[in-house]
Amino acid sequence: GMKRKQAAAAKMTKDSQVTKQQSSITSHASLISKKKRDVIIAKKEPIGNSLNLQKAEVAVPVAAERVLEPGILCTADCAETELRAFDICTRYGPCMSLTRTQRFDRAKRLGLNPPERIHQILEAFPEMSAESIWHGRT
Repeated sequence: GMKRKQAAAAKMTKDSQVTKQQSSITSHASLISKKKRDVIIAKKEPIGNSLNLQKAEVAVPVAAERVLEPGILCTADCAETELRAFDICTRYGPCMSLTRTQRFDRAKRLGLNPPERIHQILEAFPEMSAESIWHGRT
């Protein structure tokens, strides 16, 4: 009887110590993961003070293909390739300080016959109409 009670008491003490160790390890691990999470969250937050923070622009999903005219589709990659070719083609005049749309309109006005397909791409992909590959260069 007495030895059993002593053995049971010793086992409970040992189990209690193991539980405390595991608890300590678990809380340490959760502290580390909390620190990692805080670092990840901090990286996602924009830099600046709370008065000056601006909402980050949300990327709008781009349709894989868009219609240029009935039966004719164009992908974003195809559109970008053709617009870059338009940007570097000197036949339609300089493009410094002009958007692609402004350059197209000016070329048309001056009778330089820019391709109608470029106009269709600029209308189908308005997000590509603003800046040419030369934008921001001086």
